[in-house]
Order: sequence, then C-alpha cells, then structure tokens
Amino acid sequence: MFPLRRTLASCLKSANVRLTSTIAVNSESLPDNDNRRNQSDFQYQAQTNQTNFSQHLRHVRVLLLANSFNSMTQRAYLELTNKFKQDVRIELAVDNHQMIDAAKRHNPDLILCPFLTKEIPEEIWKERLCLVVHPGIHGDRGSSSIDWALKEKKVQWGVTVLQAAKEMDAGDIWSTKNVVVPKNITKSGLYSGLIIDTAMDCIQEAMKKFVTGRKGIPLDYTDPNVKGKCHESMKLKDRAVDFNASAEEVASIIRRSVSTPGTPCTLEGHNVFLCSVHEDTDQMRPQDKPGTITGKRHGAVRIACRDGGSIWVTHMKGRGKSTNLPTITLPATDILPSDIIARVPEVPEQDGAMVSKDGKVSFTDLWVSVSTAGVAVIHFPFHNGAMRTDQCKRLAACIQQTSALPGVKIIVLAGGEATWSNGINLNTIEAAQDPAQESWENINAMNDLVKAIFSSKKVTIAALQGNAGAGGAMAAIACDYVWAHGNTILNPHYKTMGLHGSEYWTYFLPNRVGHKKAQELTNKCLPISAQTALAIGMIDKVLSSNRSTFAEAMVRESDILARNNDLLERKMNNKARGRTSEWHAKMENFRSQELRMMRENFVSKEYIDARKAFVYKVPPTSTPLHLLLNQHRPDVSTNADGGMDAEDSHPLKAVSMDGRKIAKSIAKTLAAKIEHIKNSTSRGVVPKFAIVLVSGNNDSERYVKQKLKSANNIGVSSVLYRFNKQDDAKVLEEDLIECVKALNDNENINGIIIQLPLPNGVNKEAVLSNISSDKDVDGFRADSLGSLAGGISEKGTITYTPCTAKAIMTLLDYYSVPVSGKKVCIIGRSTTVGMPIQLCIMKRGGSVTNCDINTTHLASFTKEADILIVAAGSPALVKGDWIKPGAVVIDVGFHVIAKDEMDQKIYSNSDFEIVGDVDPEGHHYASLMTPVPGGVGPLTVHMLLENTIEAFLKQQRKNNLTTIYD
Repeated sequence: MFPLRRTLASCLKSANVRLTSTIAVNSESLPDNDNRRNQSDFQYQAQTNQTNFSQHLRHVRVLLLANSFNSMTQRAYLELTNKFKQDVRIELAVDNHQMIDAAKRHNPDLILCPFLTKEIPEEIWKERLCLVVHPGIHGDRGSSSIDWALKEKKVQWGVTVLQAAKEMDAGDIWSTKNVVVPKNITKSGLYSGLIIDTAMDCIQEAMKKFVTGRKGIPLDYTDPNVKGKCHESMKLKDRAVDFNASAEEVASIIRRSVSTPGTPCTLEGHNVFLCSVHEDTDQMRPQDKPGTITGKRHGAVRIACRDGGSIWVTHMKGRGKSTNLPTITLPATDILPSDIIARVPEVPEQDGAMVSKDGKVSFTDLWVSVSTAGVAVIHFPFHNGAMRTDQCKRLAACIQQTSALPGVKIIVLAGGEATWSNGINLNTIEAAQDPAQESWENINAMNDLVKAIFSSKKVTIAALQGNAGAGGAMAAIACDYVWAHGNTILNPHYKTMGLHGSEYWTYFLPNRVGHKKAQELTNKCLPISAQTALAIGMIDKVLSSNRSTFAEAMVRESDILARNNDLLERKMNNKARGRTSEWHAKMENFRSQELRMMRENFVSKEYIDARKAFVYKVPPTSTPLHLLLNQHRPDVSTNADGGMDAEDSHPLKAVSMDGRKIAKSIAKTLAAKIEHIKNSTSRGVVPKFAIVLVSGNNDSERYVKQKLKSANNIGVSSVLYRFNKQDDAKVLEEDLIECVKALNDNENINGIIIQLPLPNGVNKEAVLSNISSDKDVDGFRADSLGSLAGGISEKGTITYTPCTAKAIMTLLDYYSVPVSGKKVCIIGRSTTVGMPIQLCIMKRGGSVTNCDINTTHLASFTKEADILIVAAGSPALVKGDWIKPGAVVIDVGFHVIAKDEMDQKIYSNSDFEIVGDVDPEGHHYASLMTPVPGGVGPLTVHMLLENTIEAFLKQQRKNNLTTIYD
C-alpha cells in the first residue's frame, strides 16, 4: 500500500491504518460536468476580476527576447497574446549579432525581456525601448537575486520591470511589486509561483504606461522607499552547507539553491551538488555522525545532521571538472558510486507509517490523502515533473490499490505543486546504459499508468496545481475531469523533442478537442493557457485564479462532487456502458500504433540530439523553428500544420541561415583537432589533401582558392595539381586517371579532390571511380552513395558523406529544423548534391519529393514543401510565391552574372551580381533561408576539411597508429 495522510474512517478498520485527521465539507449540489461548456457557480472566470485594460490597449508589436522559452517567457507570451491580443514575436538571445538582427527584422514597438541574463547591445536599447523583467525588489541589481533574498531570510521580495541602459539593471523603473516570501519555500518554488505571477502584474502595468505615453521613473537610491542594492553573483562558498548544523538549518541552505546550481558539499569523499531536500520527521538518531548517509528510499538518501536530526536528498549531481560522477541531475542513489549505495540500508515505507505525531510527512514522493466524503487525493511531486520508469509503476499500482479501497468514490491526481507532470524522465534515460531501451521501458510504464487511470472504476480527476507538458499533459486528459487554475500552462505536444508521443494521446486528445485542433496543438508546439484549454474542451474547470488558492478549491470542489451521489452514479454508469471490452481493445490498438512510431523515434538523431541538449542544458544556437513559424500576429492566421496560411503571405523577412558563422565555429574545432594531432607525434604529421584541377574555369579557380585558404587557416596541408585544358579530351582523361592512381599510392596524401566540372568529353565517372575509397573525401564515388543508402560495402571499405549534403544537414541541425515527418522538396538530381541529400533526408524520416528544372508544374511541388532544397543550377529559378509561407529554404545555387541580367540581387559589385537558384523575394515567404553567398558554400568547404581529418585518422588506425592520435 501507499502512505495515507487522511484516511476514510469506514475503510480504515479493514485496512488497519490509523486515522490522523479528517476533512468535513458541507454537501452542495454540483452541475453535471459532462457538458464541458457549462460552468458551475464555483467556476473561476478569469475575466471577472480583470479590468477592461485589454480593450483600451492599442495594438503594438512586441518582441520577446529571452535566454530560453521557459515558464516565465511562456507566461509572458500567453499574457500578451491571450489577454492583450498583441502582435508578439519570439526570439532567443543567442548572441549580440542575433539580437541585433532580430530587432531589425521584427522592427518592434517594444522589446520585452522576461528572462534575459545577457546584456542587450547598446545598438538596440539606444534605438528602441527595451524593458527587462528583474526578479528583485525596487533597487535590487545584479544576478543571484532570489538566492540572496533567501540567504538573507527576506520576509518580502519582489519583481521590477526596468528599462535597459548602459549600466545593467540601473535603468528607469516602469513597475515594481512585492510579495511575501513563504516559509520553507525553495528557490525554484518561489520563482515558478509568486515571482512569475508578480512579473505578469508588472508587465501589465508597464504595458499600460507604454501605450498611454507615460515613462518609467529613474532609479534613486536616496529615496527611503528604495530598499534594494547592487550585489555580486553568489559564489559557491556562499551556497556551501555544513552538516554540523540542525536539520532545519541544513534544509534551509539547500532550498535556496534548488534546483540551479545546487548546494555544493562533499559526501563520502565525493564532491556533489545537492538539488533537492526534505527535512526528515522520523525519530532522532543521535548516534549518527553528521554528514553520514544513513538510509535510502526510492532513489533518495538520508543524511545525518547535528543533534540526531537528518534530511532526505532526492536528487544530486557530480561537481567539478575532474569528477567521475554523472554531472546531470539524477536520483541520489544513481549519482554516488554503487559500492557506497550498496552499504546504505533501505528504509522501508509502510502504509500509515510515514506520518509523524505532529502530522508532518516523512520523505516520500507518493502518498494518499482520503477525506470523509470519499475523495482520495494522490500526491506525486516527482522532481521537475519527470516520471522515471519505477515511479510510473508505483503510481499505477497506487491508483489500482486506491481504487480498491472501500468507500472511495473519487480519485484526485494532484501531482506536484510546481509541475503536475512532464512525462518520461529524460535525465535517467540519458544516464542509462542503453538510452533507447530505457526510453522504451519508460514510455511503456507511462502507458501502463494512463491505462490504470482510464481503467479505474472510480471517477478520476486530474488537478493541475502545476503545469503539465508532453506525456504529462496527455496523461491528465485520460481522467474523467481535468481541473486547473488560471495560471496553469499546458504544453500538449512532443515534436520539439523529436517524438511522436504516446500515452494514448491519439485517442484522448481528439476526443476532447476534435481532430483538427489536436493536429494544431501537436504541430505548433506552443503553450496554451488554462483559459484556452477550457475554451477548446481540453480541461473542464478553472477552479481559482492562481496556484496559492487552488489546493483549497480542489478539496472543496472534489468533496462537493463526492456528495452528489446522483451525478456520480450517472457518470459511473456512462463509463461502464462506454468502456466495454471492445473499447479497451480499441485503446490497445491506439497504443500499438503510437509505440510503433516511438520505437523508431528512440533511435533517431533528432531525438538523441534534442534529449542531450535538454539534459546537458546546451545553449541554443538559434531560435527554434516552431517559435519562428508561430509568431503571434492578430492579422495572420496559422494552419493546423503550424505554418502560416497561404493567403497570409509576406509574414516576416526570413532568418538568414548564416553558414559563415557556423563555419567559423567548426573551423575552431577542426583547428584544435589538428593541434592535438601535431602534438601527438614528434614528426608533426598533419592531414593532407590533393586537389586536381583543370584550368580554364573561373568558378573552379575561385572554389579551389577558397579550399586552399580554409585548409591553411586550420592547419591542414594541401597540394594543387593543375592540368591545362587539351583539345583531345581522351588524352586529358587518361592523364587525370594516371594522376589519381599516383595519389592513391602516396601515403602522405589522405584525401583526393577532383575539382568539378571537368571539360566536355572527359568521362567524370571514370576519373572519380579511380579514387581510392578511403581517400574520396568529396564522397563522389558510387560506393559512397551506396553506403549512404544503407547498402553493404566491401569489408574494410571506408566511405564519406558528400560534402554539400553534409553541409545542408549541418545547417538544418544548427537551426534545429525538424526533418522527421516533414515534406521535403529537392530540386536537382545530381549525384554530388541532389541524390546524397535525398538519402540523408530519407534517413532522418523526411518525406522527399525529388524534382528538376524539367518537372511539369514545378511550383505545385515547392508550394507543398516544409523544407525546400534547391540545387538546380538555374539562376532565380524558384520565385517567391512558389514557397510555402514559413518554409525552410536551402539555396545551393551560386551564379555570377552580368548586372543587366537580373533586376534584383543579394550581393554585387560594379561589374557582376551573385544570385542563387531562389529569387531574393523568397526571403519574404520563408521562415529560414540561406543567403547567397554565405550559406551552404562556406560550410561545404569545412565539411571537406572535416572529411579529410577523418580520412587521416582512419588511415592511421588502419596502420595501427590509433593510440597516437585518439
């Protein structure tokens, strides 16, 4: 059984559990909730207590600039779009260049920064009003604001919206509001609740001032009402904990660093960060030495403190660059070495035994409260809402056992305070020996949990006192009723993690909101507010305005419902009639179809990369495509696929996919590799490639010059073999083949490059096929294509991905463009670009349509494409209106033409213009588009260098020199 805090008297005798307390609520009738559009007298109406501010607010264009699209940024987005109906654009503040570019592209009336730790470039704040949300009281400046407030035991703290200025956090004050800091609250709990709620009030006040022409007031430390001060970033020594203190003091220190960065300490000789804490309420153990691990339970460890007290730490991570421990947040027993954990005794959890004499609960991450009205509330505050495989199994078993308790009428799934659930646990998956297998076991355990919910013969309610996302949001809607508060945020989608999703969502979501809306929610990948969820039928009630009043409303409403026997009987009869054996068989069919997709997802690069980025908190390199595609414009609608409707053309100028920027980053990495190689041997050997060039082609001369220069910059050696164009093409072909064979035999040459095109009459395939496979760094040989397609190569054969295809995939990955399930149109069928990129896209799960310049009604294919790749060799072939609004466009073309041949241009000098295969007008239709020049080209060269280094290392391994360079 599972821990019971408040237990129904009629079932306690048979269950042999002591009654600790009861809840008595007056019975009142409650309207039938089956009609989700009908609201009861208890329904919280978000509009009731709000002013008509939004009606008087003129439309302004707001650019949200933030480090990440976290809960604060999501709330700001929803407040501005849902309540105030503003034109809102979202951009992540990757670097100064990106911020400046975003400000120019969007041309906003106001830039709002709800979560930004970077300095805004002076070029931006001097030209535009920039308001920054700072989690501190009036006058507070610097980072670690909440950390210092908790360390200094502030009774009040607050939020300030201030204007960006030269000195950080010292600009004019547009709004500031304070809140009372609850006792024993964690840093994350304070931020995710009161701080975010207060920030929204401040944003509303600042917006009101902005649209009415008022301004902020200067920061004045001589004003006695200004209580804040400037402070430094909190150091690790300021966060350190000493277990030679009381359990209460130790818990207080740890709470103020939950969950980032954590509290530094040393346990059993290992440096760790403690990421969560629960003060123990079991009997005192004065014999235990402070700092000793004295017990374990459900992944947590118990640590002794002074005077016999102790704390439970559920999660931690390794600390320091030299640590051998995992550096991602995991259950404590998964962080410390197994030999240490093996010696720690298991502390059993018995039914009813987890309640102390004063009513406090000893550590558990799953317990049940039962009222006298027959309402069983299951609490499961799992860390950050992530549900491990074992937790899913325990929760499913708890639901089944609670359903069997006599006298229980209703089961309320309460989740945690900050997060109800976010589905599978990506951290424990990443740390597993076989992440794909652990993903599979975790999702099946989640599905079994959802099955336990919809198979329960009791009325089930999901009470969302915290936010819910992905599988957690889908698990909630499997309940008979879903309740939330006004500030609850739902993210009912999976695709940002490269997943199709399961949890029976393909049944329950369309069943609640309809198939079209379900498709829209899962494709757009945007958060929705509780009010929106209520309007579309995803949830049934908004019980209160915010989290602080939700728990009380949940108890009241559920007990009232439990006393309405007529309503409960109707509901149970409807469930019994509808959920037949045939219905359950149909549900298993939905599950099987979902899992078939998920099994493929779990081994995909898209999921693996997204999971690692999430777990290791990898900073984004660009604004994700789903945010670019779904900028909120009151005058522009979006379709169910998440893109803009065709009639709403010219949404924005496309984000430029900066190949030069990525190439510079790759060049640094490659240069470091070369330096390592040089230092690994006294001979100073470095990778070397040979270029074979036939003179007479200006474009080829330019490309070769670029390759030689880039190679020299990173330390790769190169040599050029130049042939003059001859009248007899056959003689030239033989000379080229002879040169290739000689280079094959040259051990100092690691890569061979035939600069294309070759003169007419020279058999290109004959020349390329003579290159040794392990030196074909361009990837032009037929066996390279065969290997890319998944063919079986001769044993020992080494092949390389063609450079342009590799460059295109690098661009898509850098800008986080999802490929799986997308419609991709490729114009061009060459063996050097068109065919290789087609194979790369297909391997990622994209649906490819391959065309060329002779394809009939070519525009009809391009207009359907989510991703358009053009390598046609025809200047400005693709017109702007051929592009699906919001599509991603990769222009491989590069043409130098006379000025009078083109009316529009991207780059020019007095004599010529450079254009691609896509008309420059395409920038007004696409969401992302490569520039010409500066897009694919710079990356292609660096992919060639990357392949050359790879060839060098593979050849050294072949010669048993791996230890020298690896």
